[in-house]
Amino acid sequence: IEQILKENRQEKIQIFTENTKKIIGQVRKEEPVLAIMAINTDGINGLELAKRMKQFTVKTQFIFISACDYFEFAKEALLLGAVNYILKPLNKKVLLDSVENAFEKYNLKKNCLEKKRKKDE
Repeated sequence: IEQILKENRQEKIQIFTENTKKIIGQVRKEEPVLAIMAINTDGINGLELAKRMKQFTVKTQFIFISACDYFEFAKEALLLGAVNYILKPLNKKVLLDSVENAFEKYNLKKNCLEKKRKKDE
């Protein structure tokens, strides 16, 4: 995944493969544009991790990657506002299209928040 993204995108994208505490700390510090993560992350379900992350990051977009074709996981991901829930084996075009959609969604949210902040001033 990292190789595909490095070849095609230059923006800040976090791919989370480390332990939960380190991931939470990274996100608090950097608020990435996009978080790509597995449903089964070390120590915590990726969906639960996204819920925690959303407590302190409003613009970060999420893409989940999983080998589980389990509707409830996909449904929960979408309810969290995920851009996509991609099943393995990974399709390069699907991943890149999802990343493109995530950046569009991020920019829309960022612009809306900036307009609201200016209006409130």
